[in-house]
Formats: sequence, structure tokens, C-alpha cells
Amino acid sequence: YRIDENGSIAWAIPVLEKPMSPVYMVDYYKNGKYQYMFNTEHYLHLYDLKGNKVENFPISLPKPASGAMTLIDYDHNKNYRILIPLSDHKIYNYQVDGEQTPGWKFPSMKTEIQQAVQLFKLGTKDFLVITDTVGDVIYANRRGESRMSAKLSFTNNPKTPFYYKQKSSPKAIITTDLMGRVVSITANGKVKKLLLREFSKNHTFYYFDFDGDKYKDYIFIDNNSLYIYNHRNQLILQKDFDFNVSDKILGVSIKTQDDIRLILNNADEQKIVFITKSGDIINNGKYNCNGQFITSEKKSDPNLLRLTTAFGRIVSSFLLK
Repeated sequence: YRIDENGSIAWAIPVLEKPMSPVYMVDYYKNGKYQYMFNTEHYLHLYDLKGNKVENFPISLPKPASGAMTLIDYDHNKNYRILIPLSDHKIYNYQVDGEQTPGWKFPSMKTEIQQAVQLFKLGTKDFLVITDTVGDVIYANRRGESRMSAKLSFTNNPKTPFYYKQKSSPKAIITTDLMGRVVSITANGKVKKLLLREFSKNHTFYYFDFDGDKYKDYIFIDNNSLYIYNHRNQLILQKDFDFNVSDKILGVSIKTQDDIRLILNNADEQKIVFITKSGDIINNGKYNCNGQFITSEKKSDPNLLRLTTAFGRIVSSFLLK
């Protein structure tokens, strides 16, 4: 479905399989007119803004996809690359026309790759971060060759993506391991581990400026409890919930009337829950949600945040102010 911000359906098209990736905007013809790209288990899809298939699409994948594609424009010149994990534990690299990229080395893992490939730039070098379901990590260059190895081994928590470490010199990326230690890695492979407290392997981690002091905080959810540590590694908030919390966490960076800073999902009641800066829980039951929710700035007013939720066959949109 293509639905505008007022809730009007512009068009709906049948897709044989469930989309596995976000929908990316690409300028396929490099003429300033954009198209929608995404992947399903067996195909790479491309549609124009009117819902028409672009010529030669969908592209059949050689093996079933095991995760979401990543669209990359390394040099911001619309020479796109599409990186997608397939069921043979390898990453495939496509050009925007659906042809495989020449010279790609097909980095492979021991087990299935379910997370989308992430791109980071540390100094002048690009790092493609590839993780599998047991926590192994490859740091590859643009050709898919290993760019560096971590000098201190760790097992990445497969649920935790990587983030740029804020105000770090030299530049670094961070993630968490199975114990919940915050792990930072620099471009030369130097690893530091920070133990704030021991968490279970099922923890969720999010890196966001919760208290509004311009420094990002370490945010964990584990066993239905919320823990937030500031950049000085001090615990600034702990909150226990009497309901099951979904893995997804979204931060709210604008100033709202209720000082909302985090958006969570009550998995038991299928409702959105807000956490304020003071740690209060706003759970008024108004926002139905089955775990799928996103935020976006309202184009006409950057001081308003649009929250879009899905619940059954209903898509709802709310403005936070």
C-alpha cells in the first residue's frame, strides 16, 4: 500500500510474498524521479511511484533470502549497491539494475545471516558489518574482503545492531555481547569492553540521548526491566514493568508536552507505552500496536513527531507534540 500522511490510499498492489526489508527510495534512472525497492524471500522488487513494476523486475534471487537487503550509495552519486543475505550463509551484492556486482567476494558465515548488513565509515575507510545468528562478525571492505579482525574476541549479541560511538577518538562502533557488555571496536581492531551489569542473552540494547544532555546513553531492556546508564556509566533510571515488553525501542528527540523520551510496546495488551524523562510510564491504552511502529518528523512542522502504528489490518497515525 502507498498511504499518504492524511491516510488516503494512493494505490495497493499484490505481492506474492511478505516483504522482508524496509522500502528504500532509489533514483533508478538518475533523473530525479524515485522508485520503491525492497526484497521478499525469493525476489528483489522495484516499483515506480504509481505502483507500476520497473522493467525486468522483480529479480529472482538464486537462493532464498534469510534477511533484509541493505541499500548503499557509497559516494552519494546514485551508483547503488544492494547487499542481501541468502540462505547459503553468504552476502550477495547487486547493482540497481538487478545484475550481480562484478568482483564481489561473497563473504560467508558459519550460520545463517538474519540481520541486514550495516555500513560504517571510520576515518577514510568503509566497513561493512556482517553478523550471524551465533554472534560471529565480519568487517568487510567494498569488495567483500575482510578489512580487519577484532584484536580481542567477543560474541556479538545477535539481537544488537552496531552504532557509531559518540564523541569517540579514534572513531569507533559499539554493540553488546551475550553478557550485555558494551563492546567498542576501532578501525584497527582495538576492542574495549564495558560491564555495567550482567544481562541475559535476551537483552535489548539501544543507544540514544535519553536525558537530553547531548550525550548518548546506554539503554537496556532485560526480563521486562528498563535500565539506562549515562555516558559516565552511571545508572540514571531503572524501571520494572508488569507486562512483557517487545524488543523494539524508539527514542523521541523533540521536546514534547509530557517530556516523552522513549516509545515501547506492551506485548501483552498490544499497546504503545511512553517513558518520560523522569521515568514515568504513560500507558493510556489509546495506541493499539502489534509491535510494528515507526516515527517520522512531520514535514510542515519539525517540532511535531508522527507515530505510525499497525494493529491487525489497521494503520494509525498520531502526532506527538
